[in-house]
Amino acid sequence: MYRFPRHLALAGLAALALAAPAWAAPKVQVEPAAIELGTILEGNEFERYLTVTNVGDGVLVVEDVKASCGCTAAGIEGTVELKGGESKEVRITFNSRNMDGDVRKKVTVFTNDPDEGSKIVEILANVHQPVRWQPRYLNLDRVGHRDEYEQTVTLQADAELGLEVKDAFILGGRLNDKPSRMFELETGEVRRDGERDVVDFRVRMLPDQNPQRLSETLIVVTNLP
Repeated sequence: MYRFPRHLALAGLAALALAAPAWAAPKVQVEPAAIELGTILEGNEFERYLTVTNVGDGVLVVEDVKASCGCTAAGIEGTVELKGGESKEVRITFNSRNMDGDVRKKVTVFTNDPDEGSKIVEILANVHQPVRWQPRYLNLDRVGHRDEYEQTVTLQADAELGLEVKDAFILGGRLNDKPSRMFELETGEVRRDGERDVVDFRVRMLPDQNPQRLSETLIVVTNLP
């Protein structure tokens, strides 16, 4: 029986391997890798742009851009197709309202990149609140009508603002437009604590009250704008 020479068979396989076409594939690149806002004031809104680039050979399809929370908006209209070397800018907005301290949010870019279908860009910021409550809310879910309830709420303001408290009261009722009949309030004196002026408000529930299904508001009138 004739046997095909082994060295010729290997050479034929090598020739086939060399002749096989390389499949073109897209490859996504997103810049910058992170958006660093540094120290910012609470309540400010920021606008930045991401650049999505196809650094591959195939057509890159940008399918969607999503943000991790409602404070961050990111979007792209329809499906975007990018040939090799083409780029597309994506607008990002970030609103720091009601935030405090170190903040880390995410924006995810979804594409048809076979190796990395999603790219995450982080938004980093240190949000500073010139005026803030500590805590922001009082929760009375587990307080009964026979329980004694007393809590201290602290108003803090940057020292350079020169905090002055002119009045303080708690409003209640269905529309939060009447003096509270469930709580009494005691207002402390403004004192300096490091780089902030602080004042304590002691909230105490009056006897024989049912605190369920209520939404009352502590209002403080100050000299601050």
